[in-house]
Amino acid sequence: MATKKASRVHLTAAEGQALGEAAMRGTGYDEEEIRFLAPLFCSTIPA
Repeated sequence: MATKKASRVHLTAAEGQALGEAAMRGTGYDEEEIRFLAPLFCSTIPA
């Protein structure tokens, strides 16, 4: 059985922040929540 190799996408900090914010907007978070929460999510992702 063939297995797929895990892929990784490398983003700059700014690109990751923008992607996270866009994802949060898409799930219904408002701008105030995004400004508060997005930096917390980005800082806790392991390298």
